[in-house]
Amino acid sequence: MATSLAPPHHGDPTTNHRCGRRRGPVPVQRTGEEQAGTPAPSRARRWIRAVVALVAVGAVVWFARRELPPWATLAAAFRRVDLPLLGVAAAVEAFSLWLFARQQQVLFAGFGVRVPARSALAITYSRSAMSMTFPAGTFVSAAFAVEQYRRFGASRSTAATVTVLSGIVSVLGLGCLYAVGSAAAWAFPRPW
Repeated sequence: MATSLAPPHHGDPTTNHRCGRRRGPVPVQRTGEEQAGTPAPSRARRWIRAVVALVAVGAVVWFARRELPPWATLAAAFRRVDLPLLGVAAAVEAFSLWLFARQQQVLFAGFGVRVPARSALAITYSRSAMSMTFPAGTFVSAAFAVEQYRRFGASRSTAATVTVLSGIVSVLGLGCLYAVGSAAAWAFPRPW
């Protein structure tokens, strides 16, 4: 019995023949020159960061010499500081910023956006610095937060909504603290 050597028909479902159609784009092969040039952006980025850091240090030194009191006056003031109380204040401030970052995480999780704890804390510290140093710092830090949280998949409206909700929650929390403090001052004429 002789077998046919004719190619199989494409419409025949019993054949196991692959047609020569492409299933997707063919990956581009990089030449050695292109591969050797890829580390350049990271080097450039490092140089830019170094220049920005030097400019920032120069600005701090300039500001310190021009705007702050003389160093001898500052040293005398720091010698009179109650160091344990300063340590407690710094710890409470750091804890407060951590709680604010956690609040942001929880609010974004409610909208289905996952923000890593480290990133939320970094954004919170940056926002705190902006709100205390820039003119109209509260608005600058809010705009900064909206743009930063968009990197994690939040839409502009979601990021703005969470920022507003976070502000409302913070104001309510401060109001409760003031109410408790006022009640304590009224109840105890000389509170500790």
